[in-house]
Amino acid sequence: MIPAGATHIRVTDNSRNYLALQNGRSQFVINGNWKISVPGEYSVAGTKLLYKRSVDTWESFEVPGPTMEDLHVMVLVTDRNPGIEYEYWLPPDRYALFHGRRSQLHLPLSPQDPTGVRPTKCNPGCVFFFFCRHCHQPLASIL
Repeated sequence: MIPAGATHIRVTDNSRNYLALQNGRSQFVINGNWKISVPGEYSVAGTKLLYKRSVDTWESFEVPGPTMEDLHVMVLVTDRNPGIEYEYWLPPDRYALFHGRRSQLHLPLSPQDPTGVRPTKCNPGCVFFFFCRHCHQPLASIL
């Protein structure tokens, strides 16, 4: 889940799988309801989403934000999952309790990065029965 208020959202998949995105009302924005979306611009959570995809080797979407509702990232699996890369920023005034001296990945924040941008990657083979093998969190809380 990507929380409401997030900005600079970027999600990338380098496989033949498909990224799917639901808004806060569980409505699919891209790649859902048994349909694969065409690349292009879509409206979501009060902002725009730019969806890009090659023939069968990668896809990504970017959302400048800020989002007005939570977003749920999913993967429609058709092949081995080599990992999903994602990144987003949270506004410190709205999520002050979650901002601290360390990022969510427990890495010290650099002086050049006071907002705590937290790029991360779900590693190959990470997902096992909807749980991440690395941190043992439910998949929905990771994506």
